[in-house]
Formats: sequence, structure tokens, C-alpha cells
Amino acid sequence: MHSVSISPAFRDAFMHIVVGAWDEARMQTYYDMKSSSNSYMSESAYDMPGWRQRLWGSNHQKLLEVKTEYDPRGLFWCRHCVGDRGD
Repeated sequence: MHSVSISPAFRDAFMHIVVGAWDEARMQTYYDMKSSSNSYMSESAYDMPGWRQRLWGSNHQKLLEVKTEYDPRGLFWCRHCVGDRGD
């Protein structure tokens, strides 16, 4: 049941905050909060620090192994997806 791609802390979160409009300063405040250690793809700023841990948590390494096995040339790619080499 817990073998999903989202980070474990996001799956077990007490609440989820939805921001209706993009405000870079407000989102940076959100990213800087210690309690907001997990996010999901729709909250991904292009330059989001620590995105691997925030989006994928402890699942990232296993997901990367699966991605590398089934997509060794990186055909399927997006910013902050498993396999993205950028920061």
C-alpha cells in the first residue's frame, strides 16, 4: 500500500495547503519552512532547492533505479522528475 512515488511525509501529512495564485516571495517562504519538507509536482518552482528530497523523499533512490532500468537513455524526462540531472 505504501509503495507509491510520493514522499512518505506527504502521504502521511496532516493537512495540505493550496495556494491559488503564484507569488514567488510567498512560495519561497513556504519552501523555507522547516515543517514543509515535502511537496508534490504541482508545487514545484523551477528553482526549488532540495527538490529530490521534497518531492520524492526516501523513495527517490529506488525510483531512480527503476527509471534507469526501464529508460536508460532518459527518453522520458521533465524538470524535477526522477532522473532529472539538474538542480
